[in-house]
Amino acid sequence: VLLILAAVQFLHIVDFMLIMPLGPEFFRRFDITPQQFGFLVTAYTFSAALCSFLVAFVIDRFDRKHALVVFCTGFSIATLLCALSVDYLTLLCSRAVAGMFGGLLSATVFSIIADLIPQVRRGKAMGTVMSAFPFAAVAGMPIGLLLVNTLNWRAPFIMLTVLGFLIALRAGRILPK
Repeated sequence: VLLILAAVQFLHIVDFMLIMPLGPEFFRRFDITPQQFGFLVTAYTFSAALCSFLVAFVIDRFDRKHALVVFCTGFSIATLLCALSVDYLTLLCSRAVAGMFGGLLSATVFSIIADLIPQVRRGKAMGTVMSAFPFAAVAGMPIGLLLVNTLNWRAPFIMLTVLGFLIALRAGRILPK
């Protein structure tokens, strides 16, 4: 269970971090300004914050397992939309949708930990899941950049899409209701 939750964290952290090193490619490809690139980076964060706030009022009506699977699937679709973007506006909107689901994924992961793990073991469980952050920086980013350099800028988004769908399927099987 903790490995699935850590994989979810890894997935959306790599997606969030990957946009920064792709800046020069986006400047060339979409002919954007630094300000427009700033919007591209922050669209994810603002969307995550806004959507998480709004969903907080209704999320407790739903089973956390199903919510995680739906959010992970939505995140994967949004990441695929990023890979399929043909212009700046499409990429900007896709990043906002990915942020919306990414923020919900993170909150849902921690809710599941709080529900499933006894209080005396919760700190260790949180540490295990939070290890996805440095792993995303140490392994996820270099792999993503390798894909960019060997294939193209869309490749890491496609990789994250495939991983997201696989994680959603596995979460649907492994996580308890």
